[in-house]
Amino acid sequence: MTDFPQLTQAALLSEAGKPLSFSLWVDDSLMKTPAWADLLNVFHRLPKALYDTLEHYGVLMAYGLPAAPFQGQIHLHLLNNSDIQALNRAYRGKDEATDVLSFPMFEPNELAHSPICQLPTSEAISLGDVVISVEFGLDLMAAGKPVHAPTLDTATPKTTALGGLKESPRPPNTLQCNNSDILKISPNAPNVLILRYLIERAVHGSLHVLGYHHESDIAYNQVVMLQHCVLNQLFDTAH
Repeated sequence: MTDFPQLTQAALLSEAGKPLSFSLWVDDSLMKTPAWADLLNVFHRLPKALYDTLEHYGVLMAYGLPAAPFQGQIHLHLLNNSDIQALNRAYRGKDEATDVLSFPMFEPNELAHSPICQLPTSEAISLGDVVISVEFGLDLMAAGKPVHAPTLDTATPKTTALGGLKESPRPPNTLQCNNSDILKISPNAPNVLILRYLIERAVHGSLHVLGYHHESDIAYNQVVMLQHCVLNQLFDTAH
């Protein structure tokens, strides 16, 4: 069992009708910062944006999405550099801070056949944890370094990559989330860079929890494309 720092559960992030939710765990001090309200607002939109993206490409989970009424939950932990460095050292043998780490609960194809999914329960099944260093992102910004992942090229999803990610029946740019009730965050809004950093890392880590990896350039491109697709639903423009 992974030992995480003591944090406060700040929010349950869910969308009606979507079988994927998030619990958000943070240090109390973060909730006292000016950016907290904006951070909480954009994180509440994450479940729908991520699920709609995966549904659009027909790849809800690499290890297989069990039949309804399945509910899966990913736990997001926002940490500082020292805490994520300790986890990186303990579980990856790297004694350095990093931006994001993921800890899946299931191996590919394991969840769909797990007895836990057959149990009658109203509680969400834990799919895994994603830990993100807020401090790491702030350090990138202070050093003038980019906080978003670059795309190696514009490759679209191909079968066999990402655990069986199928090519979309529609071009990537046809995924529309411009509903009148969804207000995207302006590129000039306060705290926009750190918000994008946190959401992108949350998506990246969640994709690992859901069974998607990037062990080749092609797979990396596809993971980044999925990240950008989610970001473009939440932010006015991609930086």
